[in-house]
Amino acid sequence: MRTLTIHLAERTYEVPQASIARARAWRQQIQTEFTGIIALVRGEVHLDLNNVDDLAAVLERVMPLLLNALDTVRELLYSYAPSLRADAAHIEEYGYDDEIIEAFLVAVQATFPLDRFTKLLGPMSPAILSNSPGLRGASSKRS
Repeated sequence: MRTLTIHLAERTYEVPQASIARARAWRQQIQTEFTGIIALVRGEVHLDLNNVDDLAAVLERVMPLLLNALDTVRELLYSYAPSLRADAAHIEEYGYDDEIIEAFLVAVQATFPLDRFTKLLGPMSPAILSNSPGLRGASSKRS
């Protein structure tokens, strides 16, 4: 079994990496959370943001999402690693929000291994030829 190392509240936790089936379910859970945000944005596309009332309406809907975002991320982390929930009292008393984000990113990187996936695409930029223009447009070849 693979494990992920997560640091929270001055403790180190070894949590099981999610299997393909569990990772799929967790990605679906994340998608569900983001669907609400996307729906909010889509619903507000026709607003005139130069209009104070329209801007206030957007802020009234966005502020709760922003203010609750860290709680949502923490709950998603606990969903990924239920063993962390068992130590939630310690984590929430002695931990910090940035640690929750870092721990969440560990789970996200394991569940969305996009860095490895992009290796299938090969080099992202073509090789630079010796006669390619330099930074200022001049040839990089010496005369």
